[in-house]
Amino acid sequence: HTYRSFLQNHQFYVYFTEIIETFASFPNVTFLWKYEIDDLDGILKSYRNIHIKEWFPQVDLLADPRLTIFITHGGMNSILEAIYYAKPMIVVPLFADQQCNSKNVERKGLGILLKRHLLNKKTLTNALKRIMGNKWVISDISFTTDCFLTLTSSKNFERIRCNP
Repeated sequence: HTYRSFLQNHQFYVYFTEIIETFASFPNVTFLWKYEIDDLDGILKSYRNIHIKEWFPQVDLLADPRLTIFITHGGMNSILEAIYYAKPMIVVPLFADQQCNSKNVERKGLGILLKRHLLNKKTLTNALKRIMGNKWVISDISFTTDCFLTLTSSKNFERIRCNP
């Protein structure tokens, strides 16, 4: 998903530069970023590892084994899709239920909550490194995926409970 849903370009610019600097500091990692403007008039030409488009097929990307971390705003559909495909998350909540969703992601060991007002190169870099080097997160998300697939079968659907 994109941060554009609730923030316009001028509101997001301060975060944009921090994110680009962070992504650029991982030259051997490819970053795909859904944003409202494709490639921002060539600003990213010097960054071969950063690709910005107005749209990406999110489910197809999550299903791809090469995708190792999913950075999301924490909408429930995105979280459920990430769990289904066993992708650890960095969640930057922006609005309404995303705050609660992101706390649950972190509490369950499925990813890291990164509050928007704390988003900068240092915090995003630390979050990426924590997930990249943490086998426990991968184990937790895989276990949760197995439980999710079992519980969401039609015969077990009534057993699903929401935790505050």
